[in-house]
Amino acid sequence: MRYRIYEIVLTFFIVILFTHLQAQAQNIKLTAKEIIEKMIETYKNSISYQDTGIVIETTFSEKLGKIVNKKPFKTYFVRPNLFRFEWKESFYPGKRMYRCVVWCNGKDTYTYWQTGKLERMRNLKDGILANAGVSSGSSYTVPSMLIFSEESFILKNLVIEKIINEEEINRTLCYVIQAKHKTRKKKYFIWIGKKDFLMRKLKRDIITPNLKGFSEEIHQNIRINHEIPLHIFNLKPFEKKSNLLSPNF
Repeated sequence: MRYRIYEIVLTFFIVILFTHLQAQAQNIKLTAKEIIEKMIETYKNSISYQDTGIVIETTFSEKLGKIVNKKPFKTYFVRPNLFRFEWKESFYPGKRMYRCVVWCNGKDTYTYWQTGKLERMRNLKDGILANAGVSSGSSYTVPSMLIFSEESFILKNLVIEKIINEEEINRTLCYVIQAKHKTRKKKYFIWIGKKDFLMRKLKRDIITPNLKGFSEEIHQNIRINHEIPLHIFNLKPFEKKSNLLSPNF
């Protein structure tokens, strides 16, 4: 009987201690730098990754007024080097959208623009970097964390400043972190999930001699460590008609 009472009391204290430790863990406040480090590690250690998203660029000029340009995109990645990033591009707001893709089948890397350009790249890194500008950075932001994390856009180009807020995006509570570009006078804001440390949004200033505004890169439907069919990465260019892709594209 005494043993039974002792067992009950011991169990009670263990439960109390565990609850207390959990509460303490939840109350530990991470710094902005620590959150960024956890995010980088999350992408670096993921076996696979996929998402859908959109870049929304809002700019203002004296001649044209407000201009909103949207670029929807999709990302697929399986470690070590199966990769596909595609987006739609309109060279003039409200006009036809053109499809663009950069992909690696594990061996060869290609980049394709529906306007008629198909090019074999030297390697996957070159393919990603070559399309960073035309995709408004979206082909580079997350893929750089997945594939070459130590040289990722966020670590390489930004100075992390502070946590400014917590905000919910698509039912995910996020840290909102303020940063600045190391060499340019641009502010960046990064939304990172509090539980999974995945990036949901990146907002940056757009500053040119003729334009001012901002860009929002939004990531949705994120799935990590899920199986992705291999045919996703098997886009095959025609040998003779280099401006086209095979029908399975």
